[in-house]
Amino acid sequence: MKEIRVGVIGFGLMGRTHAEAFHRDPRAKLVAVADPHLSEQPSSEGNLDAQEEFMLPDNVAVHASATDLLARDDIDAVVVAAPTVFHADLAVAVLESGRHLLVEKPLALDSTEAVRVAKAGAARPDLVAWPAMCMRFWPEWKHLRNGLRSGQWGAVQQARFERIGAIPSWGGDFFQDHTKSGGALLDLHIHDVDFVRSCFGTPDRLHAFGRRGASGGFDHVHAVFEFDGIPGGVHAEGAWLEGDVPFMLRFMVVCARAVLRYDISATPTLSVHPTDGTEPMDLPDFPEGSCYQHQAAAFLDAIQSQEACDLTLEDGVQAMALVEAERSMLSP
Repeated sequence: MKEIRVGVIGFGLMGRTHAEAFHRDPRAKLVAVADPHLSEQPSSEGNLDAQEEFMLPDNVAVHASATDLLARDDIDAVVVAAPTVFHADLAVAVLESGRHLLVEKPLALDSTEAVRVAKAGAARPDLVAWPAMCMRFWPEWKHLRNGLRSGQWGAVQQARFERIGAIPSWGGDFFQDHTKSGGALLDLHIHDVDFVRSCFGTPDRLHAFGRRGASGGFDHVHAVFEFDGIPGGVHAEGAWLEGDVPFMLRFMVVCARAVLRYDISATPTLSVHPTDGTEPMDLPDFPEGSCYQHQAAAFLDAIQSQEACDLTLEDGVQAMALVEAERSMLSP
């Protein structure tokens, strides 16, 4: 099949992470990156082990502006990984230039701008355009999602998702200013909001509790999504905490026939315990590689097959709407 030529706009931590993911896939060719600050020493810190410093191959072109990158005629797909405040404008520009789009979450800092991106995507149905909701591609999380959708563990009784760590020390003052990053509510917690919605649909009722943090925005939130038929509700807690706090990523889902537990710091990370007291269930051999590599592979699959995927820009809009509904419930 035809090699997919990829450009990356924004080459900080996430830009490098996406660039490496596509560079590792033999179906893709990393052609160019654009970042006005590329000469600055990038941070190699991140929440996940997969987020390590990636050095550009010598044959990759470097541009100071997104405009220069989009002016090229040898790029098929573009990753937007610039600061959040630029996501909407850049995503629309990519779509209007006729390139497939993978844009970092959130789509924008508010629903109005997120809808603008989705409308631009709807105007180009020939293009693959996704928000980078990477948890959908994490093998263990994908296993949970598929199993919940098929009902293989029985009816869900309760679920809890936790994503908590120190406020990022990389990215200069970006994360410290919620008007640029959206705070933990938009930059961190939105992952679980999207994942919950992808597993269970739109909640019937919503409650949220939280507090402001170092970013000036809501950096600690506990949301309770109520669904008719899930008596214990679905809980999602996300936080950036001050101090040297290790990153914690966990879920526990209680079903009629099994309890599923995931902890990124455990070995194995995922276990499935039958409710009848028998030994933990055997799990499949999950593929190696980071969720970003699996996301890149799925994105390339979608481009090459031109088949519809259940991840769309509208999912980014709906996740934003739920986060904004949470924020409206939090104290001023």
